[in-house]
Amino acid sequence: MNNMIGEKKAPKLRFDGFTDKWEKRKLGEHTKLITKGTTPKDKSGHGDIHFVKVENIINGHIIPVSRITVDEHENYLSRSKLEKNDILFSIAGTLGRTALVCKSILPANTNQALAIIRGYDFDIQFLLVSLGGSMVIEYLQRNPVVGAQPNLSLAQIGDLTIWTPSKAEQIAIGNFFHILDEMIILKRQQYEQTANIKKSMLEKMFPKSGADMPEIRFDGFTEPWAIRKLGEHTKLITKGTTPKDKSGRGDIHFVKIENIINGQVIPVSCISVDEHENYLSRSKLEENDILFSIAGTLGRTALVCKSILPANTNQALAIIRGYDFDIQFLLVSLNSSMVFEYLQRNPVVGAQPNLSLAQIGDLTIRTPSKAEQIAIGNFFFNFDILIKAQQQALEKLQNIKNACLSKMFV
Repeated sequence: MNNMIGEKKAPKLRFDGFTDKWEKRKLGEHTKLITKGTTPKDKSGHGDIHFVKVENIINGHIIPVSRITVDEHENYLSRSKLEKNDILFSIAGTLGRTALVCKSILPANTNQALAIIRGYDFDIQFLLVSLGGSMVIEYLQRNPVVGAQPNLSLAQIGDLTIWTPSKAEQIAIGNFFHILDEMIILKRQQYEQTANIKKSMLEKMFPKSGADMPEIRFDGFTEPWAIRKLGEHTKLITKGTTPKDKSGRGDIHFVKIENIINGQVIPVSCISVDEHENYLSRSKLEENDILFSIAGTLGRTALVCKSILPANTNQALAIIRGYDFDIQFLLVSLNSSMVFEYLQRNPVVGAQPNLSLAQIGDLTIRTPSKAEQIAIGNFFFNFDILIKAQQQALEKLQNIKNACLSKMFV
């Protein structure tokens, strides 16, 4: 690739050998048909024909779950029969969601929330990438949609401008992003598969309600698990309060629920040393404290690491300190179905779910020997490292795609 600087109608980054300026084309002037369907008369979702809605387009792929009858497909909805290589483009609610119609889902039909783009004079993959870029956002900025639900007309879809290079460059760009999308899909599948395996192992490696042993155990462990109340095996369960100074400035990290992301503490707000040492002194955080959300979003957990100290927290997070459990085992236990089961037995009343510190102390932890705790804790700790690595790899690919989209299109 080489850089093209200072040309208004050429992208910043191009494949070698392409130097011609891009042309501005209206989609409707280079497409034979732009249409849409309507709502079926029979709304049961049963029949022999796939029926595609906006929610069936996931990450650029069509996952049809609803159906219509052959009669509706051939008659009432005949104008919106889908064909191979049609591009679907969402025009109501969630705007700009795109997908290519493949032979595998045919026969199929769609409704009025999806435009059907057919017979276009563009490379397929290039047009998909163009429609999936920032075009809709830019169009809406120039033509704001008025109403409770965003909608685009078929005329507006036809009016969308596609900056277009030669067919050869379209193909090169389309193939590049197609390969990148396939890599993203594969990485997402790996991430989701690993997360699902973890979920399955959590169910099998912890005893079910009423049982004293799990389905699956590491070799050498045969003793029944004991039931312990968290408060009886923990030296301190406390919480903080709201700072008097709400500016978010100071030299001490201040942790809120929203700062706990995927089990990690990412503090962005701060408080003053004075508040940390005085008004909020009871909620000074220490290394290896476990934070557990008790207001709003319940059961979000994180381990306090030395790197974020000194730090403090508020009343929405319980601080669990001095526990007689393996650290990683307790974190996994608190992340299990325990909170959900506890809430089923002790329904929280009010507009916002809340747990008291007494209720946190009353949580039961099904507990094996310390050696088995360590084995289980290490197993899930390594699982989380793998999931985090796969998530980071997925995010990296998505960031690469976003960077390339911004540089490889006009």
